[in-house]
Amino acid sequence: MKLLKHLVRIPLSSIILLVIFALFSLTVIQGYLLYVQINVQKKAFQFKTNDILLEIHHSVEDDSLASAILINYLWHKEKGKDIDDKLRDNALKLLQHKIDSVSLEFGVDLPFNYAIFHTTGGEFVLSSIDKIKEPEKYYKQSIKAGWRIKGTLGEGKYRIGINFKNEFLYFLQQTKFILVISIILISLLSFSFYVVISSWRRQKQLAELKNDFINNLTHELKTPIFSVSLLHNVIDKMNGETPAKVKKYLRLLQNENQKLKERVEKVLDITLMENESLPLDFEKTDVHQLIREACQLIEFLIEQQNGTIKYDLQASNSYCLVDQVHFKGIIYNLVDNARKYTPEPAQIEIYSKNQDQKIIIGVRDNGIGIEKSQIEKIFDKFYRVPTGDLHKVKGLGLGLSYVKMMLEAHHGKIWIQSKYMQGSEFIIEMPNSDKDETKNITS
Repeated sequence: MKLLKHLVRIPLSSIILLVIFALFSLTVIQGYLLYVQINVQKKAFQFKTNDILLEIHHSVEDDSLASAILINYLWHKEKGKDIDDKLRDNALKLLQHKIDSVSLEFGVDLPFNYAIFHTTGGEFVLSSIDKIKEPEKYYKQSIKAGWRIKGTLGEGKYRIGINFKNEFLYFLQQTKFILVISIILISLLSFSFYVVISSWRRQKQLAELKNDFINNLTHELKTPIFSVSLLHNVIDKMNGETPAKVKKYLRLLQNENQKLKERVEKVLDITLMENESLPLDFEKTDVHQLIREACQLIEFLIEQQNGTIKYDLQASNSYCLVDQVHFKGIIYNLVDNARKYTPEPAQIEIYSKNQDQKIIIGVRDNGIGIEKSQIEKIFDKFYRVPTGDLHKVKGLGLGLSYVKMMLEAHHGKIWIQSKYMQGSEFIIEMPNSDKDETKNITS
């Protein structure tokens, strides 16, 4: 835990640079190991090529018909005689067959070109292709494995050379175990680093939210506590005051105590909802009536600020299965949120309509709006849209989180349309209930 606290204080840019450096270093090391392994495979392949050439030599020597065909072809070439196509094709097919069979015996299944050249002048006398572009490859590979032909032409006068194609792919195939392991390790480490950084960022956000919540909670609870204490002292010092004045102070005391109770209950409700243990009493109800009831107090406050609430409740079927107390809490929070973030005078509109056996309820305001980067976070618990002064707008950052969780419990959903400095519109969708339905559901 202490280590985590210290890590949270490290700038994110420093963490990312360290991760990039670690991944780069690991990639370089794995790349170097792969490079070394490929070079080892190259040397092994050269030895294998020599063995293939020697084996071809022995195979031709042991095959009297093959020796006769090649010696006949080379004799014609040596003497400058005309070589018919059949003789040349037979020689090429013979070498093709011998190289194919021997290469497969050594585990090399690659396309190739081949040629026979003079050992002294390097002249190519027979080849599988018309023009040889890189003759040195044929010379180099056959330098230790000369193909010696018996008979009148003497030994070591001609050699065969092979040029295997796609050698690099062959080397990769031979090192595929190391290559696959390297890719898996780098991928796992990259994913691990991603998870660590994501967790680190999440922990930092949670730490900031916790501090903001504690500050807000302290601020919110201090006000009613101070008011209760002040009213208590006033009442305690009243000796000859009239009963009417005492009742006024007691009523204020009761209101402040109720505010304190509501704030504590909101925190407790959020906790119970997360644990799926909050009891809800669902009942078929006209939500239009609940909307007006929920807005009575806020409507009074808005009118005191020269603002208005406009009702445009057009839904022909306004019946839903709802928990009346918490549905009014949903509406109250949305309208109160609109009031808080709308400069005076506030112009708030509440509308409803039916769509696909559902009711759509919207709360639209002419407030400061929400920046696009903040929209996806506003339903997070304890999150509050930055407004400069943290306490200018009162609240614990639980209102919209409560709305979202409560709507989900009602099988509904909520989304927002907002542009910065152009107002916001919160839209909720809930399934309708048949007007003739009388069943109540308690869960």
